[in-house]
Amino acid sequence: MRKVYVKPFAIDRYAVTNAHFQDFIEDTGYITEAERMDDLLCFTYCFLRR
Repeated sequence: MRKVYVKPFAIDRYAVTNAHFQDFIEDTGYITEAERMDDLLCFTYCFLRR
C-alpha cells in the first residue's frame, strides 16, 4: 500500500442520482453551464478555470 494525499474538497451532504437531477431539470427548467455556453468542451473549461 502507499499513502495518497488529497487536497481538501467539498462534498454534499446528500447523494444526487442522475434521475434526481433529471427531475430537478424538468421541475425547474434549470439550464446547465454547458447548455448556457452551448459548448461541448464546457466541462473541461469550467473544471480548469477553478
